[in-house]
Amino acid sequence: MVEQRGIPHDRGWAWMIVVGYFASSFIMLGVAKSYGILMKPLMDEFNVDITTASLGNAVMAGTYTLAAPVCVALGQHFTERSVVMFGAVFACVFISLCYFKIGIWYLIWMYGIGTGIGNSCLYGNGVVMIGSYFKRVRTVANGIALSGASVGTFVIPPLMEFLLQTYGLPGTYLILGGLYLSVAVSGALYRPLKFYSIERKAGGNDQNHKLLKEDLNDSTIKKTNLVSNNIAIKICGKPIVIPKIFHFSVLKMPEVVFYTIFSFLVFFGYFNFIILMPLDAASKGFASFEKAWLVSCAGIGDLFGRIVVGIVGDLRIIERYKILGATCIFCGINILIFNFATVFWWCAIHTTLYGFFGGAYVALNSIVLIDMVGLEIMPKAIGVVLLIQGLGAAIGQPVEGAIKGASGSFSLLNYINSSLMIIGGCLMFLYPLITDASNPKDKSDAEQEEEEA
Repeated sequence: MVEQRGIPHDRGWAWMIVVGYFASSFIMLGVAKSYGILMKPLMDEFNVDITTASLGNAVMAGTYTLAAPVCVALGQHFTERSVVMFGAVFACVFISLCYFKIGIWYLIWMYGIGTGIGNSCLYGNGVVMIGSYFKRVRTVANGIALSGASVGTFVIPPLMEFLLQTYGLPGTYLILGGLYLSVAVSGALYRPLKFYSIERKAGGNDQNHKLLKEDLNDSTIKKTNLVSNNIAIKICGKPIVIPKIFHFSVLKMPEVVFYTIFSFLVFFGYFNFIILMPLDAASKGFASFEKAWLVSCAGIGDLFGRIVVGIVGDLRIIERYKILGATCIFCGINILIFNFATVFWWCAIHTTLYGFFGGAYVALNSIVLIDMVGLEIMPKAIGVVLLIQGLGAAIGQPVEGAIKGASGSFSLLNYINSSLMIIGGCLMFLYPLITDASNPKDKSDAEQEEEEA
């Protein structure tokens, strides 16, 4: 007789999934937010302007935006473990090949495609694994796992500056490739759910088998929802099922259109500031390690912002969309004040506050979307929202680089980024008007009931 085992929801191996996702987000987002540290050496090495130097991260953002839904679908077809491990090896190979420094465009495409495809494999499949293994404490588990991004943003910038000064650009790319390869180990922790599927033997426990079957069915349904509404086609007479990746039909919902506009504005200002901030700090006369530590300050602020907003948001004292709007406004204000800071400690204060309110914004992003459209629609809406949001990151750095080249100063960029975040935050407070416009019948029924009462 074989012992029956159920999926360890909220216990046991589930916490190893959290460890794996923590390590993935540590490398993935830590490296992405530290790209600004690489830009000055690239500009000096190849004698290019800021627009060209920024294209590596822009290619990464564009590749990630388009490939992320595909990689999630591949995780459903194969396993999340295999896709994450493939992404880690793929990123390692492409980033390591940057060692040869054939030319600036070679580095842009190798680095951008390598990190873009790699991050696409890591992020979405990690989210799916957390959702599959956790029920009761899913919010806590997700928060702990994603805090790896905050720690990575704190640790990797000074590490990258040290690598550049010690080994130069070639050695730095080689070691960054090795860091991505280490994510394959964390991906190996993503034990597939079918591991818990055990064939019954004679005399087996029927009750345990029933519970195991229910666990597997429940988790499979949740995973299938991420790639629902598949497209069936026939090739050579054989039926082939292709997951529908982008559900643009959700744009018929005013709430989704509203949130997509909000996300584009806010993410454009939020992400592009941290990428170009090291160059801004260098223009203020700060030393190499000082500009790296400014990025680290944003990372530590990000960590505390996620923790605080997680506590406050769950108390439901204030509606979460209002908290989201306020955090975006305050984040934009700190970008604006950073523009006038001239000494390191002053800049450090506002980059930390930028990280604090930015971390709160990131933590609330998907939660508020669920509040607006519901859990059933959210998997379809998030693909469209991330697509438009990612375009802001992809085009933002080249556009802002061109503006910097024309104006000769970072001041205008800070005004743009802060304004977009403040406008987006203020826009969020108009959400009740959107709900009133999209549900006029419900509103009239409520008014009629009030009059009758």
